[in-house]
Amino acid sequence: MRRQSFRPHMWPGSIMMLFILKMFLRIICVSIAFCNPPSMVQVSRVLELPEDEVRQSIEALANHLRTPLIFAGSIKLPPPFVSAVYRSCLQVMGAAHGYIACWCLQGAMSEPRHIDYAISYWAWHVAQATPSVELIAALGKFPFALCTVTENQFSNVIHWLKRFNDLINGPPLISQYEYRLRALAEIKIS
Repeated sequence: MRRQSFRPHMWPGSIMMLFILKMFLRIICVSIAFCNPPSMVQVSRVLELPEDEVRQSIEALANHLRTPLIFAGSIKLPPPFVSAVYRSCLQVMGAAHGYIACWCLQGAMSEPRHIDYAISYWAWHVAQATPSVELIAALGKFPFALCTVTENQFSNVIHWLKRFNDLINGPPLISQYEYRLRALAEIKIS
């Protein structure tokens, strides 16, 4: 049996609508999960989507909520809306944090305009994330030498790895991060 290629425009209407709603929810949740209001560029990079697709989704939400959502290039969602999404979409929010954590660990570290955010918040996003193969791979390839990592960041990631140890086969990563934490503590003592 031949697999259907990934061409959403050729899918039956209900499947297409489900795909669009899923993408819309991913865009909204990633926009909410950032610690600071994100730009369209950041959301599009995290989700590897065209910036126009992100803009159209945010504009559709703004029309539905009857309020502007883009201020000085950043997406700012109303607090009651953010709270409602967090309460009703916890799994998707966990995935959104995972997408952002992967972006911080892999892509943003090499982009000068995003590196400050990535260095400051990568571990926080990991701690909020739902485990995924992509996130575990990104943690395994994290370029420690490229940035300053705090004890708190290491501790948060180690705690997250231990919490999901059974799901992610975490012992090698736990050992790697515990070793880095001990090395950091020794440097501070010296």
